[in-house]
Amino acid sequence: MALKISQLPRRYDTIVIGGGLSGLILSQLLTRIGQKVLLVDRQEEFGGLARTQPAPWGKTSLGLKLIPDTESAHSALDFLQTLLGEDIARESVELPAITYDAGFKPFIGFGEDAPNYADEIDYYTISKRLKLDTQPHNWVAKLTEELTCDFLQEAFVTQILTEEDPNSKKDYRLTGVTLNGHKEVLAENVIYCSSPRDLLDLLPEEKIQRKVSKALIRSKIWTSVSLDLYHKNTVSEEQSLHVLMTKKPPYEPLWGVFHPPVETEEFTGQHSQWMTLVEAELTRDSEMVGNALKAIKKQIKRAYPEALDEMHSERLRVNFASHGSTELALTGQQTLPGFENLWVAGATVNPQKNLIGTLQQVRLVAAAFGVSEEEIPTLTSETSEDVTLEPQSETELPL
Repeated sequence: MALKISQLPRRYDTIVIGGGLSGLILSQLLTRIGQKVLLVDRQEEFGGLARTQPAPWGKTSLGLKLIPDTESAHSALDFLQTLLGEDIARESVELPAITYDAGFKPFIGFGEDAPNYADEIDYYTISKRLKLDTQPHNWVAKLTEELTCDFLQEAFVTQILTEEDPNSKKDYRLTGVTLNGHKEVLAENVIYCSSPRDLLDLLPEEKIQRKVSKALIRSKIWTSVSLDLYHKNTVSEEQSLHVLMTKKPPYEPLWGVFHPPVETEEFTGQHSQWMTLVEAELTRDSEMVGNALKAIKKQIKRAYPEALDEMHSERLRVNFASHGSTELALTGQQTLPGFENLWVAGATVNPQKNLIGTLQQVRLVAAAFGVSEEEIPTLTSETSEDVTLEPQSETELPL
């Protein structure tokens, strides 16, 4: 139920911070097993990176979404379809990535010119990927429609409240959060689904273990600069991932795809999606974003000279801290070391990447709360009274 800050109860079982796909799923699961949950998101619309954006024919996914055909991806999607109570039909397609250099040719890697985020691009360049009959924004829509917990949108967690753990001289317990700088709400558990680096600002500095602080500071986090182009004409029939890069330093690559041509009453033409990454802290500078946009268009025009001539519209999106990795060495329960009831559910702490990393980390956190994958409460099921609400010890799932 949507609430205003002034309407919030004093205490919850669990507060979930971040209303992206991970926050929505965990809020649903814990509510379905009987917990009193508060979901807090700073955006006006749930979904995070899986939100929608306007398109000439309606709505489409926010940013470039590709899913590799891997065992981990299938297991993550199986978990999600069980939760949603509907099949996520998928088809494996073989589409090796291509690059441009006086003509198109197979992309075989960066060699000595690899950017610092080359491992992030590897997720996209895998030859075999999955073609789905639904997209992440469809899942967000259903999760949001069925949301039964209390939730706040356009609200900010400005502090995470802590106290000494009575069972340990070294560890701390979270007692709740402060919202918008003034409203305190108490909770037995907190699940953090946003960028882990922000924990440095939300937790008392003196209570964070030194190794945790170092890991957060050293985390390699990138912001995606994405450009959606709506061409009036068909630019390319090639649906392979394009990897484009300048011939001279700095070798900052761009990657993207052309979707099949569309012909509707509202729009006739082709939609293409492009992405590059910029160090997260640098994207706070609007000039850096502008330079990234210029580089994107320059590379597209180099490969397709007439691609930008006949345009219906375009949309730029900057998704802060959307990619990267944070080596936090979480406990077996997926809690932050030193804080026994602070769970971390963001994709950057999982060995897998992007959407698959999100779903796999959700599985681990859900298992720590005692949610059995054999008896996942779907969105159409009644609340189960048989599922334990106590977090389990040292829970692990195959990735």
